[in-house]
Amino acid sequence: MHIKDDTKDIKVEQVLNVLKNNIQGYEVNINTSDNLLDFIYSNCNEIANSNNINPIELQNKIVLSIGIRLKAEEFMLSKINLQEVITKNQTRELYKLAKEQNVINEVQDFIIRKVLAITSDNIHINSFMYEPILDTSIEHLVKLYHEINEI
Repeated sequence: MHIKDDTKDIKVEQVLNVLKNNIQGYEVNINTSDNLLDFIYSNCNEIANSNNINPIELQNKIVLSIGIRLKAEEFMLSKINLQEVITKNQTRELYKLAKEQNVINEVQDFIIRKVLAITSDNIHINSFMYEPILDTSIEHLVKLYHEINEI
């Protein structure tokens, strides 16, 4: 998932329908009318502000990784002058544009480079891309989530 023109219009229900159509017996009890981006950030905030995070639960790391990357994209999109649609490697391409247009300072640059190094651009079920997330501590992801929120 990336920040696109219509990302803020996606509802949780749309994603749940895809999951239900592809995973037999998939059920979940959540408000399906919520905006997906708000839902992701709400879950990230809940995880990041918890005093009792389970360091083993992969889903917490995945949710934080997705939220971190989306926050980074939102930040860079608010800074750059985007002339054309990015079709692949969006977060990295946004970073390149931010550097070329000289719109981020050293601290912001450092945080975004950490985002690029720690969170995968492609998080898929049953993917080898889980390995970097598995190797990253939940505390490190929480710290990065707070940092990306503060820039």
